[in-house]
Amino acid sequence: MNQIIGTILMIAGIILGLYIGLYLCFIGGIMGLITEIRAEELNNIKIIINIAKIIFAGTLGTLIFYFLAILGHKFYNK
Repeated sequence: MNQIIGTILMIAGIILGLYIGLYLCFIGGIMGLITEIRAEELNNIKIIINIAKIIFAGTLGTLIFYFLAILGHKFYNK
């Protein structure tokens, strides 16, 4: 049973790492930046937040993957 939970956690780490890092942060940051640049009035805070999302997308996705993969590895080897 622990091996099944460990495998599920490792797969969830891959999926969530890609989803949050790639889709929410990287692609969402680019789309948010385009939306803010096209707006009639520029909002500096939203532009800075979207740039930070793009910069830290890889780091955030990697951290989420490592957290769930290490947790899954612990379950798998019990």
